[in-house]
Amino acid sequence: MTNTPGPTTTVTADLALGLLLSATRNLAQGDAYVKAGLWAQNGDDPLKFWGNNPQHKTIGIIGYGTFYLLWGLMYATLGSGISARHWQKEFCH
Repeated sequence: MTNTPGPTTTVTADLALGLLLSATRNLAQGDAYVKAGLWAQNGDDPLKFWGNNPQHKTIGIIGYGTFYLLWGLMYATLGSGISARHWQKEFCH
């Protein structure tokens, strides 16, 4: 992210959190697999696309502005930690 002016900050943080969850949980790959009909054909393990659990993981944020403050708080609600660094201060949660 570079700059998210006022009204778009929340929407951008929602989208960024959604992309993080999609990447860690392999949602796009699982969706394509099911849509291709491979799930019914192969009878695969339901945990095949389980992915990684972002819970209890700590993420680092550099440049802690309004967007990252909001995004970090959303990420922390997953039970995860954040460690952020701003040029004026340091924040750990």
